[in-house]
Amino acid sequence: MKDVRTCIATAAAILAPATMIGVDLTDGATRPGYQLTRHWISHLSLGDLGWLGTVKLVAVGLLIVAIAIGLRDRARAAGETPRGATWKSVALAGLALVSTAVFPIDPGLDYPPGAIGRQTWLGGLHDLAGLLVVAALTVTAWRLGRDLDPRGATVRAAITHAGQRADADAEPAAGDDTDAISESGIDERTDPTAGPASGQLVGTGGQPTGWRDVGRGVAALVLTAFLTCATLVTLDHAGLFPGAPGGAFERIAIYAGIAWLGAAGTRLLTRP
Repeated sequence: MKDVRTCIATAAAILAPATMIGVDLTDGATRPGYQLTRHWISHLSLGDLGWLGTVKLVAVGLLIVAIAIGLRDRARAAGETPRGATWKSVALAGLALVSTAVFPIDPGLDYPPGAIGRQTWLGGLHDLAGLLVVAALTVTAWRLGRDLDPRGATVRAAITHAGQRADADAEPAAGDDTDAISESGIDERTDPTAGPASGQLVGTGGQPTGWRDVGRGVAALVLTAFLTCATLVTLDHAGLFPGAPGGAFERIAIYAGIAWLGAAGTRLLTRP
């Protein structure tokens, strides 16, 4: 059963970003009166074809929940502590995204065409759910980078490292020099051609750049892009910057967060 859930979660990790980005761009580009650079993703839940935008949010949200279930099973199988587990923030992102469909956004920013902008309690709940989506994707991006980093952020990696260190301390000091020499006869401590550990990214100067750094970068991008979006939308509503590209920055935040979740989630779910 766990293998089946892992396969479903892996498929969901591939489908979630493809569905969000593909359907959103296609629908937004063909919807009369809708501007991809100005309007929010949720605005596609309004109008005559609003059902398509609603189904998209629900479908992607459920796919993200499926990813969370797969990550939870993997974490439990590895004996990792449930506290601070990545799957929790992933599940929150998925459920919050479904909530943005359950509580529709209020009309605004001249969409739908001819509609009068208003604020309702349902729209307020929608905005709160949207904030939860961004917060969860930000935390998830950082945690996924931590989990992928071969330097060991998981409990399993920490236990393995502790065991190796204990074994090394138990050996004679003279054995330390031979341990540093690989089977090919190359001393990895001094040989400049010795590369980084398998699974690490290589940055400038040949220094290893961990997945943790990539996760932090995505987290910063998601948060910064959304804060920029919120600022631009506020200026647009106030009439100080009509047609401000708030929608473009929202898409950067959401696309980046879900794309990283899909890529990193797939790697975590499929690695041995």
